[in-house]
Amino acid sequence: MNRKIKNVFPGGNTSEGFYSFYEEVLSKLDRLFILKGGPGTGKSSLIKKVAKHFLERGQSITFLHCSSDTESVDGVIINELSLGVVDGTAPHVVDPTLPGIKDEIINLGEFWDRNLLLEDKEEITRLKQNIKTYFSTAYKELKYATIAQNKMKKIYVPHIDNAKVEEIKDKLISMTLKDKESSKKKGRLSQSFAGAITPRGIVSFAGELTDNLSTRVLLLGKPGTNKSTIMESLADKATSLGYDVEAYHCALNPHKLDLVIIPQKQIAFVDASPPHKFVSKSSNDILVDMFALTVPKEIAQQNQKQILNLQRQVDKHILKATSNIKNAKENHAKMENFYIKAMDFDKMQEVFERIIHGETN
Repeated sequence: MNRKIKNVFPGGNTSEGFYSFYEEVLSKLDRLFILKGGPGTGKSSLIKKVAKHFLERGQSITFLHCSSDTESVDGVIINELSLGVVDGTAPHVVDPTLPGIKDEIINLGEFWDRNLLLEDKEEITRLKQNIKTYFSTAYKELKYATIAQNKMKKIYVPHIDNAKVEEIKDKLISMTLKDKESSKKKGRLSQSFAGAITPRGIVSFAGELTDNLSTRVLLLGKPGTNKSTIMESLADKATSLGYDVEAYHCALNPHKLDLVIIPQKQIAFVDASPPHKFVSKSSNDILVDMFALTVPKEIAQQNQKQILNLQRQVDKHILKATSNIKNAKENHAKMENFYIKAMDFDKMQEVFERIIHGETN
């Protein structure tokens, strides 16, 4: 992996619809170029070109990936320059906070031939409605997946040994943060997604975000076994001690955490249970099976078949959601073609020059 490149999802397709951390991710930048324009207007290509320019000059970057099209990027941050370029169109609408001072809107709609678009108005409108319908159906399926998950939790959560959960949590906090006293300055908490539910299924950057760290604690166990709760406690404790923390949320339930990284301590806590696609490749990884450690064996054994059936329901609904997101992407690609033929892409070089030189209108 190129250590100059970091990959995250600032937004995701979740059981609550499209959930965004764009404001959080972009809030600390000194300079932000916001691209506005329809599909196929070259936003992703421009962002990749800007990224390539600064990478070739030794800068490190953070790619902001698109959860609805893994071949596309929705933004890039040039870390050392505190500079960002982002697609500010729906569903991840980004608007200026300090226009002309911090933020600059670039309207790519200035470069299309409206008359050409009007010729295909009916087809564009039909495709746009199709996309809306597919995403609506996908979000319903993800909601059904969480309903099945909640039914599964009701089987074993009432029997969890909460004293054991507290013991595990305290041990992990002591192991990680025992050598630091309280700090007057609170650490910074950054939030986004490491993984997303995409047209290709679940895609995750958790492995590459953590593979260069000294220690990874892999939390195993079914939903509801306090993996996220423990990570939240670790993040809170670390920031209170002055450590910066990267918190990555669950692609299905954005209110839960899947991954916490404390860079200064060179440690990560990862939810490594299915459907998370995380494989332990290091002998230094520490495995903590929350289900095995906190749920009585007889409860697990007595309800094994019911738990398995409900997990299959979860997987089925996620698969249906993925199929609908894939259909939305295919319709989006068709709509892009109409805009591509209407665009004057020669003008994009001027936009590129403006961005790399930090110029304003």
